[in-house]
Amino acid sequence: MSANFVKDRVITTLQKSFGHNDQGDIYIPKFSISNVPSLGYSMDMDKYWHIVLHDLIDEVRTLAGTGKFQKIGVPCNTVANKIFDDEIQNALDGTGVEYISMPQKVLHRFKTDYDKKQLKGNSVAVLGIGTVADLNDDWSRYADIAELDGINIEDTTHLVSEITQIGFRIKQGDITGAYSDTLDLIKNGVKSKNVILALTELSLAFKEFGFSSKYKQYYDTLDIYADEFAKEVTGIDPEIIRKHEMNDDI
Repeated sequence: MSANFVKDRVITTLQKSFGHNDQGDIYIPKFSISNVPSLGYSMDMDKYWHIVLHDLIDEVRTLAGTGKFQKIGVPCNTVANKIFDDEIQNALDGTGVEYISMPQKVLHRFKTDYDKKQLKGNSVAVLGIGTVADLNDDWSRYADIAELDGINIEDTTHLVSEITQIGFRIKQGDITGAYSDTLDLIKNGVKSKNVILALTELSLAFKEFGFSSKYKQYYDTLDIYADEFAKEVTGIDPEIIRKHEMNDDI
């Protein structure tokens, strides 16, 4: 679902940029969505990370070896750790294929807001599986946030078990109940006003019901990645198009 979400963002960005001059599918870039079944083990990364990494790198090399693709992305927070992120880049070095890294794009967005003083407060919480949410561990790429001066990292490792179970429930179709429980979990267990949703299942649930909160600023990793992927592929910033649409509605 997350790959289709990114693909749809690219297509929508192009369609809206052309407006009344839309020429149909002729300008839509060729996409290939590849399924890596072992990514289903991502909720148990501490046990199966070597299997997931092997299969993911094998698929990346296979796709790059076809010579048909210019860019490759993985819209899954499984790669939001240093080992996976670096190994994917290493696998593509010298192939002429560009790797669009999800964690790097999310970090760029967060750091941009930090530089522009657009954060809510100076603390941040990351919600995801253990290898992503534990910013004191050597795994998580989001640990780079700690390098920002004055930013406090909230420890959310005590919530990992609940977040993991919520992720499983969303996979099984219980989106409404899982969304409600996530809001309760954030309300009662997260003090930070900046919250990074580093689990694509959470992103999909919030997409279904909304993000509005005057108390929290959410960083939806899937939404950020879809925007940045679309920008890389089309050269058009989806955010600028949305702002134009808002102005047109006024």
